[in-house]
Amino acid sequence: MKVYVQFFGQFREQFKTSYFWVTLPSGATIIDLIAELEKLTGVNLKNSIMNPDKEDIRNDVSIFINGRVIAFLDGLKSKLNDMDKVTISPPVAGG
Repeated sequence: MKVYVQFFGQFREQFKTSYFWVTLPSGATIIDLIAELEKLTGVNLKNSIMNPDKEDIRNDVSIFINGRVIAFLDGLKSKLNDMDKVTISPPVAGG
């Protein structure tokens, strides 16, 4: 399956692009996506987005699947589907 990944803020600077297409096996999760992005790009994404215990994302990072915050899904174990859009960004606030 293919997943579209969009980056904002410091993540766009780290990857030197605002988006990336990633091919993953069926049933892949956000954890699998992170591992594949690291493998493809050499960017150490885990240290940038995960708490030191590697159990959850840091408070200063937001990850969305099709506009839904992964914290309200299954966190880092959230399953991905073909053509999902994943957004990785610093927290977003509006007003």
